Amino acid sequence: MKLKKVIILLVMTLLVIVGLNYMIFSFRKASLPPEPSKTPSLDNAPLRVYGRVEPLEREVFLGPQQPRRVTKILVKEGQYVKKGQVLLELDSDVEQQAVRVALSRLKELESELELLLDELKREAPLAVSATGEVQYALKVPVLRVKELESRLDLVLDEVKRREPLSRTGAIPERDYTQKALEAKLIRNQIA
Repeated sequence: MKLKKVIILLVMTLLVIVGLNYMIFSFRKASLPPEPSKTPSLDNAPLRVYGRVEPLEREVFLGPQQPRRVTKILVKEGQYVKKGQVLLELDSDVEQQAVRVALSRLKELESELELLLDELKREAPLAVSATGEVQYALKVPVLRVKELESRLDLVLDEVKRREPLSRTGAIPERDYTQKALEAKLIRNQIA
């Protein structure tokens, strides 16, 4: 019986030692810090950034009138800037296209004006020898030529004003679409 008690005691001691070793080993493994992972690359990830420039003792929020892609940043963080200095360039394809459309419209109006002036020169001798009815009929093309000249002046002024603004992206696209519609209306009135 004594031998049985000793064997049971040895088996129990062995079980306690094995259990304690298992617990110590598992606690050590659980208490290790996690392995650091690789940081993801953000080079090709889409990005939307809203900028805030903080001058001395005040804040200024920057944002374009129309959503555009930034093509070039001309200042660095912390750099001093002056009033009116260009900070960045926006994609201005739409505005450049509108300037090209306005220039083509200008050429079209110039050629139409030349045609009307030629027509006026051909019909002018008839007005000298004809009755008052012919003279009245000639007044209509003269007035039409004057109208085209004034519209041509307006288009020239508009192109001169909007060309530098379109290069910097300061004018929204809807202004150009309104002017394109206005040009179509004028073209329909002339025809």
